Amino acid sequence: PFEASRLKRKYHFVESDEIQVWDEAMEDAKTKVSSGVFSQLTVSDLPLPRTRTKAEGRVVGKAAQSFNVPSPDDPNSPYVGYIVGQLLLPPRGIKDPESTGACSQVFTVCSCQPNSVEVAYGDPHEEEGSLHPETAQRRLLSAGDQFRVPPGNAYRLANHSKSKDCRLAWTIIRPRVALNNNNNMRTP
Repeated sequence: PFEASRLKRKYHFVESDEIQVWDEAMEDAKTKVSSGVFSQLTVSDLPLPRTRTKAEGRVVGKAAQSFNVPSPDDPNSPYVGYIVGQLLLPPRGIKDPESTGACSQVFTVCSCQPNSVEVAYGDPHEEEGSLHPETAQRRLLSAGDQFRVPPGNAYRLANHSKSKDCRLAWTIIRPRVALNNNNNMRTP
């Protein structure tokens, strides 16, 4: 590990995830969670759907949420809500197809075997939220690469490595428009 004693003698470092930050929406300083230490997060296995083929195996990813900031109640607010977290795909691990609904998602591949991470997008001409293997648009990625999934699209992730974990950081950006109970945009 990095020897931080010299830095700690020179500067004050907090040991908590909470610090005082300016909250522009509230126009005041607030104590907020400002860091998410992976080893301290609640990590959950992703669900294993019954639709997986035998060839796809049964290995699922693990996800953890660092921040969950709700959208403001004021529809005229310039701010949006967001969720930030991490995803770990073990060797041969899959994050099964999921639709973004009205949200946007952005991913950064933090670590993996080069060219081993597949992102597949559903065909935009098919029903929203669907992803079919024969029509999916696929791309292989490496550490340092980023990708996004715009609203109304389905995507799937797979780590094709047989020996190395893949770690991704992700952000879900909530829409500024209010949603109804079915996660569809409401018209004013």
